[in-house]
Amino acid sequence: MTQLQVYTGTGDGRVYATAVATWSTARDATGSTVSTTSINNFPGATLSAGNYTIRRCLMMFDTSSIPDNAVITSASLRITRYSVSGIGNDFVVGWTSNTSLTNSSYDKANWALSDTIGHTNYAALFPMSEFVANGTQVNKSLDLNYIDINKSGTTYIGAVDLADFNNSAPAGVDILGIGAGDNVDDAYKPQLTVTYAEVCGPWDFEFDVISGIETTATARIQKAFTKTQTARATVDDWDLVGTVSGNTYTYSDTTANASTNYQYRIRAVTNGIPSTLITSTRNIEFIRTTAVSRIVNVSTKTQPACSRISKVFTKTQPAGAYVIKLFTKTQPATAKIVAKPLNGLVLAINF
Repeated sequence: MTQLQVYTGTGDGRVYATAVATWSTARDATGSTVSTTSINNFPGATLSAGNYTIRRCLMMFDTSSIPDNAVITSASLRITRYSVSGIGNDFVVGWTSNTSLTNSSYDKANWALSDTIGHTNYAALFPMSEFVANGTQVNKSLDLNYIDINKSGTTYIGAVDLADFNNSAPAGVDILGIGAGDNVDDAYKPQLTVTYAEVCGPWDFEFDVISGIETTATARIQKAFTKTQTARATVDDWDLVGTVSGNTYTYSDTTANASTNYQYRIRAVTNGIPSTLITSTRNIEFIRTTAVSRIVNVSTKTQPACSRISKVFTKTQPAGAYVIKLFTKTQPATAKIVAKPLNGLVLAINF
């Protein structure tokens, strides 16, 4: 399991409707004030001098580093008490459609609010009773059914007074102040913790392309020559696949297909290029041995974001055999590409 811990960004804040005569009007009002630069926030609902004020808060967390293939197993939110008026208030956190705050963000439709007292469709409840003093930190598990952790961007979490959430009018000026993203002390900033596991698979070891199978002559012709030819066959059907010049001994075959066994042969040419490799002329001398010197740029058909594929090229028994193994982060190296000398050389792709 992997954990991501991230503080809320400095764009967090609150939007509120102030001094509204009736509770129902206050809940359905348009916002009158926005604050996004304060060191604290107030998810609260109060009654003062016969008027209601409701504050709705937005928190934002950069969760873009979570891999696309991750399965989120749990999340929690840590909130720190900054201040309190009266006896304070309970508040809840959950879904919000807001990604920034303006007066229109106050609209009730933008928050996970209910018109039913006792409604519990929130991600977490933060009771005032647990915030025993300024600086007290309360950490709550989040119900992932009521919050959307965004693996490709920012996760937005709304915080509202429980009275506002349940449509239950408050009786006084009781409000809890919590730390915000602009606080210079990280201990006061809301912190989101996301636990996840990368899911790698099911693995698909079918290869689309093997580019760069390099054939190299390991014994030189004791005569002058101007070119080296490489031929490839799947059974006995030999085809010329490439020619290199200037006493070069290595050719890179970039046309090999997936899941196919190949044999390779190399020969030296002094004059001209014959049409087949199985017809000998006085100008042709076969190089005694052929080897696959390396296989490069092996790509899988399906390569999840969490795959860690490395290529190890080591000489093994019998003499002249080479093995390439593909490793993954979470799976033993059971898939491998094997090259063995057999009737020249066979490149075998085994799964």
